[in-house]
Amino acid sequence: MSKYRQRIIIVFLFLFTLAGSPACTYKEPIDMPDSRTEVWELQINGETEAKYRMLLKRVRVEKDVWSISGEFSGMADDHIGGRGMVKCNFHGKIDRNNLKADFTGHGDMAVSLSLSGSLWGTLSDSKGSGEWRVSHEEGQSKGQWTMKRIKNNEG
Repeated sequence: MSKYRQRIIIVFLFLFTLAGSPACTYKEPIDMPDSRTEVWELQINGETEAKYRMLLKRVRVEKDVWSISGEFSGMADDHIGGRGMVKCNFHGKIDRNNLKADFTGHGDMAVSLSLSGSLWGTLSDSKGSGEWRVSHEEGQSKGQWTMKRIKNNEG
């Protein structure tokens, strides 16, 4: 058999194998509208006062249940750490408008702080509210938060 014919057979077998693999025969529809990045304004009050810009991505897990992740950042004034820039990443879940998320990040305050905390409450399609708590090297802070949606589908 000629080398040319052997190559054609090998390419044909490769394409046949590839087309028959489970990854290529997946038939479920891709649910694109359920994955989107939303832009929110997150305002926190209590032992820290801040207004953050939040980028939130939600992915539908099941009906009325979303996995969420993203980041928020902005200037904060903390009762312990002072005034400075905060940037955090978060992940969590929304289950029938009940939100629970954990976050970690960094604050460039009077001293540089590693932040770890959580926020919980309710979140609709356009607004939300609840409570938050954060720990860092200098102590803890807690308070209330409110959110309002600015826009959908950034970037």
